[in-house]
Amino acid sequence: MEKHSIERNTLSQYATAEDFHRIFDQDNCSLHRLSQLLMVVEDMTERCGRSALEECITASGVLITFAASWARRSIVTNAIRLTDIGKNPDSSHIDSVFGNGASPAGVPAAFGNVIALHNLQRFVFVMSALEQYTDHECSILLRCSHRDICEARTRAFRYLEETCGACVKEYVSTLQVWLACSGDSGRDQEHTTA
Repeated sequence: MEKHSIERNTLSQYATAEDFHRIFDQDNCSLHRLSQLLMVVEDMTERCGRSALEECITASGVLITFAASWARRSIVTNAIRLTDIGKNPDSSHIDSVFGNGASPAGVPAAFGNVIALHNLQRFVFVMSALEQYTDHECSILLRCSHRDICEARTRAFRYLEETCGACVKEYVSTLQVWLACSGDSGRDQEHTTA
């Protein structure tokens, strides 16, 4: 009897498909914005969110306490896969879709500067500055050298300081608030990643 109770408690520590559906529903705005910063193009943003949810609900062995961070990581890893960043590190979706530097629908104009970064610079900036990945994690996930990560981040910071006229530290804080959907508009709630 005691063994059955222990097994049930152990199983309840792992995230279920329902847990991930709830996370993607409750954190929809934040997950959508993270995907939006990485993918730039709205249909790719939606595709990334759907792929991340599918990956999460089929995952096994994810502790419930790490399920929310697993969902964010799934957004990042799916964005990397969908962007095929290894083949196009210097390109940016915005080059062909938003050649005039305009931001996609739903993204404030101030954040167009991040979106305008080359793929590798944008991914490294979002992953390291906003999502707090280490250089080692960035290097592994993006399949490039530690040196490439450092150079991409330096270029991203330099570009953002030049175009924003503000300290990158302040800019990062502003972006983190935006990503957390603090004071968000009703428009963002319309987006679904499922």
